[in-house]
Amino acid sequence: MTIDISDNNPRISYTANANGAQTAFAVPFEFFDNSDLSVYVNGSTKSLGTGSANYGVSGGAGSTGTVTFVSGVTASATVVITRGITIERVTDFTAGADINRAALNTQLDTLTAIAADQKATIDRSLTLADFDDAAAMTIPLKAARLGKLLGFNSSTGLPEPRDSAVSSASVSSVTHLSAGVSPTVTVSYVQSTGNIAFAFGLPQGATGNAGNDGIFSSIASKSEAEAGTNTSKGMNPLRVKEAITFNAGNVSNAAFYGFKTDGSSLKVDTTTSGGSEAFTDSDYPQTILNATGLTFAINAAGHLLLTTP
Repeated sequence: MTIDISDNNPRISYTANANGAQTAFAVPFEFFDNSDLSVYVNGSTKSLGTGSANYGVSGGAGSTGTVTFVSGVTASATVVITRGITIERVTDFTAGADINRAALNTQLDTLTAIAADQKATIDRSLTLADFDDAAAMTIPLKAARLGKLLGFNSSTGLPEPRDSAVSSASVSSVTHLSAGVSPTVTVSYVQSTGNIAFAFGLPQGATGNAGNDGIFSSIASKSEAEAGTNTSKGMNPLRVKEAITFNAGNVSNAAFYGFKTDGSSLKVDTTTSGGSEAFTDSDYPQTILNATGLTFAINAAGHLLLTTP
């Protein structure tokens, strides 16, 4: 049988029918041996045989045929059938012998099919356009390309090994999760832009062994804030205000000063911070109640000296 040059694409793709019962898929191109065909379902290579995941072949020997699976293919799965004929010469025409026309046709059909197989492979590979500048598309040596990406030089356009690169990073979203659940992080990479985007899921409330209030076991009560003795509980703004208000009245920030004369000398008595002096106001012709840190002294000339804090 002569190969139909107009329909010699050695590749066909199908989408299995929706009910998941389809087993037979036509092979519209000529092939010679069952082993000429490669069959894939959703990218997985299938085997020629009788197992439940395998297939059988009918037709061929220079004609079209059919691939039939032992079990129905999963609904909507992609089934791809390709041809790859072994490159070999199967007929030899010796000098002085008659030429067998059938054998010659088979040999020429086989060579034509091999050429079509090679063309299909070349058409699906990386190639230069006919009108592009001449360039050597040889990839870098193994030692240079190990662990690298394949890129193209910005000036020559020739292949070269490159390190992977990220041009930018961003946070695409922050989602508040329920208290007590585990936090989540997802990352997406847009190859065309080099951007990495992070999406965070952050739980509310409890953030670990410390409990609902972060690093503290709980928030202090009003009485605990006023006492100021608990070291394991936190202080929110209200508790801070209550603690300051309560303790402000317990802080002595004033001192008593009493002035009197002793003969021709002027003397001053004052309380000390934290001291227990008991001065009587009526014992002094002149008294002052002022902030701690303001001091009085009388120098040798009898002058009263005031020192501010």
